[in-house]
Amino acid sequence: MKIWKRLSIRYKLLSTFGIVLFLFTVGFVISFLQLNTVEDEINILEARAERSVAVTDVAALFRGKFIPISEYARTGEFNAQLFAELDGIMVKTLDEIEETMDSEEELRLYNLIVENNSRVDEIKDEVLLGSDSEIDTLMVELNEVRDVSAEASLELADLVFEQMLSAGLVADEAVENTKTIFGISLALALIIGTALFVLFSNSITGTLKKVMIMASSISKGDLQVEKIKVNSGDEVGKLSNYMNQMLDSLRELLHKISDTSEQVAASAEELTASAEETSKATESIASSIQDVAEGSEKQVGSANFATNTVNEISSGMNQIARSMEQVNESAITTSNKSDEGSNVINQLVAQMNQINEKTSSTSKSMEQLGLKSNEIGNIISLITDVADQTNLLALNAAIEAARAGEHGKGFAVVADEVRKLAEQSSQSAGKIGTLVEDIQNGVRQSVISMDEGRKSVEEGLVYGDNAGVTFKEISIAVNGVTTQVQEVSAAVQQITSSTESMLHSVEESGNIAKTSATSTQTVAASAEEQNASMEEISSSAETLSQMAEDLQKSVRSFKL
Repeated sequence: MKIWKRLSIRYKLLSTFGIVLFLFTVGFVISFLQLNTVEDEINILEARAERSVAVTDVAALFRGKFIPISEYARTGEFNAQLFAELDGIMVKTLDEIEETMDSEEELRLYNLIVENNSRVDEIKDEVLLGSDSEIDTLMVELNEVRDVSAEASLELADLVFEQMLSAGLVADEAVENTKTIFGISLALALIIGTALFVLFSNSITGTLKKVMIMASSISKGDLQVEKIKVNSGDEVGKLSNYMNQMLDSLRELLHKISDTSEQVAASAEELTASAEETSKATESIASSIQDVAEGSEKQVGSANFATNTVNEISSGMNQIARSMEQVNESAITTSNKSDEGSNVINQLVAQMNQINEKTSSTSKSMEQLGLKSNEIGNIISLITDVADQTNLLALNAAIEAARAGEHGKGFAVVADEVRKLAEQSSQSAGKIGTLVEDIQNGVRQSVISMDEGRKSVEEGLVYGDNAGVTFKEISIAVNGVTTQVQEVSAAVQQITSSTESMLHSVEESGNIAKTSATSTQTVAASAEEQNASMEEISSSAETLSQMAEDLQKSVRSFKL
């Protein structure tokens, strides 16, 4: 079972078709061998029937040879030509049946018949040369020899007839065994083949439906869909693993984007608060300039406070820059995973096309099997016709035997047995024809199932194309997020640059306050420059906050 799960779809299809083909082949081979056995038994039956006729002819020949001798004893005229012909036929017939004598009883009766035939020839010679009194004595002996020979011939005919009946029973049993084996083998082939095709198609379509459900949920932004349980190592199983990995990657990526966007929003709020504090500090500096008389020490303290605040802003902006780099890397990873998913879908579509081709090929093979079944039906029709002709010949033979009277009784029995055998052959051919029709119906049902499987594969191709389009849309969305992140990074860099400029201005203000308390104009200019920088920082912070909010909305469109 583990080896089956690791096989590819192609090898599973080939294995299934090979098993079905093997079962059909075994069934046909066994049936063919059984048919050979039936043929051998029928040949034996025919040989025994011929021997039975020959043995029956022996009794008639004895009577035939008796007639010329008795005619000579009665009239004095001897038909030597007729006697010679009958004697030649007798010798030929005895030679033919000698090789077929199997049992000791048959050999005993055969030897008795041969001896009596020789004695008939001797009596014939003695009658032709003897006197009237001797002829009467010889005729009495000839009658006894004739009766003994006829009785021995009839006993031998009965033995041969019993053997013929036994051979007929063996032939009938072989025919029944052939029909049973043929039916069982074909039934097993159909049942096992149908079960294998159903299990194989269910394993493929079931997993593909799960893949389509997952792809549909992902295309709608629902990442809460359950993972697919993978039980096979074929192309469909690999596709399921890739889909599970893609789902995990998307979940992880969106979680990172959500966390990073929250950090960006928090940093933007902190930056706004720091900008407000810096603005207030700048106003305090401006107020202190108007009251220079209160002392430069107070102004220096304000400058130090502004320096610390700007340092905090700079630190916050560096943190934002690092977070945006992580967001950018995550967006790039998501884009790569989306491209991999698109490639997997393309591979799925290609594999489904191969499945469609294999299904069409299998359907054609089943149609060829149906044509072969039609050929078998034609052969069975031919067998039925031959059986009918044999039956007709048997009836004609029985009629001729009836006309022959006493001499045709044995032949009539043989003709009746041949007729019965022909009827049994016709009935067996009819049953085999019914089995072949059942096979043809099973083949048609298999073709219908293969067509339904092919339609399911075509639907899978449509779903695969839709999933490919969905992955392209995901890739476009991720690229948009990447662009927004890059814009935020640029804004952060600009804010950082402005913060450094502001820090430089604050330091200069402190130095001026320390070196000359009278340089109020320079300090005022620096305060105005600082105020403008803080307005720029505040504007950039608002832009960053808006970008973070847009990123959060994009993430919320997915169900995690």
